[in-house]
This record gives sequence, C-alpha cells and structure tokens, in this order.
Amino acid sequence: MTKLCLTLGLLLLTTCDAQRGSNVWKPGNCCFEFSKARIPIHEIVTIKETSIQCHEKGFIVHTVQRKQICMGHHEEWVQAAFKKKKPMSQ
Repeated sequence: MTKLCLTLGLLLLTTCDAQRGSNVWKPGNCCFEFSKARIPIHEIVTIKETSIQCHEKGFIVHTVQRKQICMGHHEEWVQAAFKKKKPMSQ
C-alpha cells in the first residue's frame, strides 16, 4: 500500500510539473494598480481585458509610446475605447 501511495504521489507531482510549463498555473496578465489618467484614443494602440483569473477586472492599454497602463474596468471612457479598438474578428 505504501508503494502504491508513493507511486501515485510521484505521478501526481510529475503531472503538475508538466502542466506548469504550459501556463496552466499562470493567471495571465493581471493589474494590481490602476491609473486614473484618461488616455486620448489616438494614443492607444491596443486595449486588452485582463484575464478572468485576475483578482480585479481591468484593461491593459498599450500606447504609441510603448507603455502598458492598467485601467480600472469601471471607467466608462476605457470601456468605450475598448469597443472602438476591438478587432472586428472578436
């Protein structure tokens, strides 16, 4: 019985390590601080929603200056900009 438990435990650890390499354990891009500044739409290259696994919902704004800025999901202007910048295929 001890050998069976040890074998199953090692198998479980091996499976978890294999999954960890495929980003299963990573929550994706999350924001921990949110900017209050309003960014002009002509300076926004892309806007992406944070991962659903994040603690707080938000948007990650990529600017023409190559900055990534976290914006709160509740900001109406960023929701409108997200709809305008959203690719047609989504």
